[in-house]
Amino acid sequence: MERVDESGERSSMPRMFAALYKRGFTGRLEITDAAEKSTIFFRKGRVVKAHKPDGLDALELVLTQERIVSPRAIEEAKRLPNQSEEEIAATLIRLGATKKEVMQVGMAHQIRRQLLRLFYADKVRMDAVAAEHAFAAVPQAERGEGKEIRSASPGGWRDNLSPAEQRLMQAVMGDELAALGYPPA
Repeated sequence: MERVDESGERSSMPRMFAALYKRGFTGRLEITDAAEKSTIFFRKGRVVKAHKPDGLDALELVLTQERIVSPRAIEEAKRLPNQSEEEIAATLIRLGATKKEVMQVGMAHQIRRQLLRLFYADKVRMDAVAAEHAFAAVPQAERGEGKEIRSASPGGWRDNLSPAEQRLMQAVMGDELAALGYPPA
C-alpha cells in the first residue's frame, strides 16, 4: 500500500488522478480531513466508486431522487439482507424495475455526485472559510495598491473599498468588470 502524506511540496488532485490513470491503478485512495475519511475506488485507472461515510450518495437515494426507480422497487430489491449496491442494481434490472442502460446512467450520475461532494465543500464549511477570510477582517494596512484585496460578494468590493481604492480597481480592471456585467463606477 502506498501512502501519500502532505509535505512541503503540494500536489494537485487532478495531477494525482492523471498519474493514477496513466499507471492503470487499481485499488483505493483514502482522503482524510479533520472531519472524516472518504475513499475513492479505482479499477484500471478509472474511478468506479467514491464513498463518504454520511451515506448521502447511496445508490438507492440517487436512483429514487433522480426518479430512475421507485422507492417500492428499491424496497423489493433490498429484501435480501447485506447486498452491495451492485447487487441491488442487478436485482432491480432482473425485476424489470429499470433497464441496464438506464441503470448505467444512474450509476454514472452517482459517481459524479460522489466526486462533486467529495471535492467541493459544503455550505457550513464554505461559510466558515468565507468568514475567516472576509474582507472586513483584513486590516487597512494590508489593503491597497500592490496588495491582495478580497471581497466575497459580487459587487461587494465597491461597498468595502474607499473611493481611492475603487478608482484603482476601476483603472486596473475596468474592462474586465464591464465584460463580467458590472456597471461602471
